[in-house]
Amino acid sequence: MTPVRPAFRLCLAFSLLLCLLVGVTTPAQAAHGDLFSWGRNDDGQLGDGSTENRDVPGSVTPDFEDEVIAVAAGFHHSLALLANGTVWAWGRDYEGQLGNGDDAGDSLIPTQVPGLPVITAIAAGNYHTLALAENGTVYAWGMNDYGQLGIAGDVDTAQSPTQVTTISNVVDIAAGFYHTLALTEDGTVYAWGMNDHGQLGIGSDVDQSEPTIVATLNNAQIVDVAAGSGSFISLAIAADGTLYEWGFDQLGENEHRYTPVVVEGISDVIDAAPSYHHIQALTAGGTVYSWGYGGYNGTGNPENSDTPKWVMDNVVAVAAGAYHGLAIDATGALWSWGANDDGQLGTGGSDQAHTPALVDTSLTFSAVAAGLYHTLAIEADIAPPITTATVNGEVPGVDWYPSATVALMTDEPATTTYEVNGGPTQAYTSPFTLPDGVHTVTYRSTDAAGNVEGDQTLTVQVRGSSTMFADLSGLIADLPLTGSTGQTLQTQVAIAEAMADAGQTGMACMQLANIDLQVKAQESKRRISRQEAAAIYAQTQELRNVLGCGGASG
Repeated sequence: MTPVRPAFRLCLAFSLLLCLLVGVTTPAQAAHGDLFSWGRNDDGQLGDGSTENRDVPGSVTPDFEDEVIAVAAGFHHSLALLANGTVWAWGRDYEGQLGNGDDAGDSLIPTQVPGLPVITAIAAGNYHTLALAENGTVYAWGMNDYGQLGIAGDVDTAQSPTQVTTISNVVDIAAGFYHTLALTEDGTVYAWGMNDHGQLGIGSDVDQSEPTIVATLNNAQIVDVAAGSGSFISLAIAADGTLYEWGFDQLGENEHRYTPVVVEGISDVIDAAPSYHHIQALTAGGTVYSWGYGGYNGTGNPENSDTPKWVMDNVVAVAAGAYHGLAIDATGALWSWGANDDGQLGTGGSDQAHTPALVDTSLTFSAVAAGLYHTLAIEADIAPPITTATVNGEVPGVDWYPSATVALMTDEPATTTYEVNGGPTQAYTSPFTLPDGVHTVTYRSTDAAGNVEGDQTLTVQVRGSSTMFADLSGLIADLPLTGSTGQTLQTQVAIAEAMADAGQTGMACMQLANIDLQVKAQESKRRISRQEAAAIYAQTQELRNVLGCGGASG
């Protein structure tokens, strides 16, 4: 799956919340979070330092040096991509799929793959591994019996990452059982490796050791390709949501498909995942469809299906192991179905599930990947809602207001409550007006998943200008002043009032200082008495206190 396009299409199909929940790369990408694993662990593929199976989610250890943003699962090995562009691998290594450059054997904990540039996407086949660099080049390592690494020369295995030099400008990679797919930025699909089921889509069953164009798709405007570590099937998604399938047939005709065909009965596809026995696809409307072997496809019908059948709604990402399927819904809950002999469903025990079963209700996930009999998932690190308070339609930025209407807005659907001056808690439904005075508004929001924003506070000072300046204006109007003196004082008051009305407290304070200077000058010229000047000073000082002006009158 591509590192960019699916996430963008999910944004269009759902909402910003879902983009926080899930972003898709090869084969699963997340914003960040802790990494969990469960299922078979005979080769250390769970990464917990042991070889004991686990039927519920448990942490991968030790902690990584940076956030895990993507995971991929092979038959018996696992991969993690960190935010810093490094790749980590663990599990079985007898074919070099861990990329550690030697025959050190299996690794029970994640170890960094050396010799790679900054990586943006990863994929895991049966016994081979792929990595896509930020400059569009592809690196491959592990088994090469069928040419699935795409590297030049007679190479059975590659113990270290090796560049696939015959292809460039790649934006998407996928790894199947023993084959590989790549999509370039111009929409061209390439395939190489095993081709006994037609999984390369080139019109024959001849294996290819170098990237070969899937010519049938040249004009299809492909935006995603998909394969699976336990699958001989290849898939491609077009920009208009058309899904193409080729390789091991799951459409009921019991034949190999050597060139891509359109999957009928489904449209607006944004994500897809093939397994050994079934295929599942996600539409832009959040619905998962599945077809293939009835015991593993999640439809609840034990009969095989050669056409897409409904599985569940409200989904944002899907993944498939060899015999099990997985889906993350819009709340971050993870659902699984299919075979469960080794606990790969994560639901506790080993009972098979014919319909989606909820994995650990205490956890939410943002990305998931599946191997032969094990599962990897990144815990969702979902930010709580963010509430923005405005006064009179603007973000607060002044010291006081002549009137104040407060609105509380969230960045996602959420429930908001608030208190004014420590009073009773109220549910916010619409903007509210505050009376004159100094008020503290405390508020917070809670989203549908129960994530709670911490208390936020807003201090609002409301002082109607008519009450602030009435006494001073009246006092000056009563003074025995004539001509320019009286007009000057009245002008200064009017200017201060206008500044205060506009919330320009600093300017209003300057005007009050000008009034004091005018009064002092008139007193020195004996045009007003000392008592009259003192009365004006008292009023300007009161206004200074209200506005928070520094200094003192007189």
